[in-house]
Amino acid sequence: AAQKTQQRNERIDALTRQADQWTGKLTDQDEGVKHRGRKLSDSGAKARFYHAVSEAHLSRIIKVDLAEELFSYHIDDKAKRLAEM
Repeated sequence: AAQKTQQRNERIDALTRQADQWTGKLTDQDEGVKHRGRKLSDSGAKARFYHAVSEAHLSRIIKVDLAEELFSYHIDDKAKRLAEM
């Protein structure tokens, strides 16, 4: 059980790091900073993050706000505690 919890926490950390990178890129783009490659949109970031969370089977813990105009998500602490039991 401890190993499963550690693996789950590592996947959550990796996904939140990716989300933070996308959030930083979106903020930089809003401020006019140029990056290589295509521009990232809020709706594209939401879709990519939602699919990554779904593929990792963590959609009950990491909630992506698809209705929000800007890219946002939160971690459901109650669901995370239930998964750790």
